[in-house]
Formats: sequence, C-alpha cells, structure tokens
Amino acid sequence: LVLRVLRGGSVSGRVLDEGGLRGVRADVVIAAVDPSQENQSLSMGSSTEDGSFSFEGLKPGTYAVSAS
Repeated sequence: LVLRVLRGGSVSGRVLDEGGLRGVRADVVIAAVDPSQENQSLSMGSSTEDGSFSFEGLKPGTYAVSAS
C-alpha cells in the first residue's frame, strides 16, 4: 500500500486476514519512498490483537506500508 502524506500527520489502519474478514496481529512497517525527501524515514511496529495500527508524527511525503 502506498500513501501520500501532504501536511504531515498520521497513518492508521487495520491488518486483515487473507479473506479480509478479521483483524490479525502483524508486524507493520511504514517507509518513505520519495527519493527527494531529505530524511528518509522507516518506522516499525505491531498491530493490536484486532489488527489496528497507527503511525504518528510523519513528515510530508510518500510512504509504503506493509504488514507480515
């Protein structure tokens, strides 16, 4: 999933199982993918038991989010 953050802020979501039905615990990574960004950033975290996750304090830019 690729997202563009325009004014900085946060990204939140929910990791679902393969059938898209229920939340699952997962390792979640968000990484800046815009090569013109001065400071490339990478954040890692874990989703909660219901699959929810959140990253805050992001600088404006384009980010890729992945879960495993």
